[in-house]
Amino acid sequence: MTEAEYSAFKLQTRKEYEHLIYEFELRCHKNALINNHEASTYARRAYLTEIVAAIMGAFAVTSLGVWLAQKTADYSVYAANWGYLGIFAVGVAFVLQFISKGSERVLPSFSKRAEGHIKAAGAWQMLAQKAMSYRIRLDNPTLDVKTYAEWYDDLITQKEELNPIVISHGATFQKYDDPEVVYNELKKRKMLLIRYKELDEANKVDNLAEKL
Repeated sequence: MTEAEYSAFKLQTRKEYEHLIYEFELRCHKNALINNHEASTYARRAYLTEIVAAIMGAFAVTSLGVWLAQKTADYSVYAANWGYLGIFAVGVAFVLQFISKGSERVLPSFSKRAEGHIKAAGAWQMLAQKAMSYRIRLDNPTLDVKTYAEWYDDLITQKEELNPIVISHGATFQKYDDPEVVYNELKKRKMLLIRYKELDEANKVDNLAEKL
């Protein structure tokens, strides 16, 4: 292969790897959004479950207190019913607390699932940043085709390690399978970053003006 042929081959290969890495980066952003959505859903469920558990716990204490007071005074069907309700409420409160913050050895709780998806979202976001870093460095003229392949293989290896961490719902996958939804989410984050930079620059100008 002549030098001209190799240069043409290298240029074509670079374009193809740039496309692959860019597509990979977008998929990572998509997976990060999916896991953030799942984490938010489970965190909300955990919060609501804890509220209901607290209410049931308070009801249980009140019911058992009424039952004990009635029992010490004069046993009646009314007192017995309060006692049964109190015991039932204690059981319900225990189950709700277990669902919300139970042991992951038995059944992953809402809180544990939320934590898992938060970690997964962060990992996917970091992988997306790494892919973007590789994509930017593709412009380095000293790189060869072997380096392109090594970078992409590295991304694929890390992706395979992340896949089994958590399982997301099919409905969430369907929601973010729409390119417009993913694009709007990423655009929103980009606009937020731009606005932050504008405010930071304005603050620097204000500070400089105060010193003058």
